[in-house]
Amino acid sequence: MMANPFPATRSFAGFNAPGRVECDIAVLEVVPGAIPPELEGTFFRVAPEPCHPPLGGDDIPLNGDGMAFAFKFKAGRASLKSRYIHTPKFIAERAASKALFGVYRNPFTDEPSVAGLSRGTANPNLVWH
Repeated sequence: MMANPFPATRSFAGFNAPGRVECDIAVLEVVPGAIPPELEGTFFRVAPEPCHPPLGGDDIPLNGDGMAFAFKFKAGRASLKSRYIHTPKFIAERAASKALFGVYRNPFTDEPSVAGLSRGTANPNLVWH
């Protein structure tokens, strides 16, 4: 059990429960059915994914850390990679092993140790270049 668990609110329960997993899965299980063998390519998904329980007891999803997912399809198989976006906010909180930034868009609720540090959450988008 976490020292400070995520609150049991709609923002962090059920479908919205944080997964908090960075991973490389070479072959995903497909249940039920099968992936058509002619399907080939990569589906990218980006979303907020909180790494630590919020300071204020509850929060909105947009204040979660950014995470990028890549689902690759080839020859009837699928694989997955997921990674957090390493923003200054994410790096500081990972080093502290806890949330340091408070309520969304309100720097007055942050811990004093992060004053002046970018509190951007990455709410990412992917661009081909």
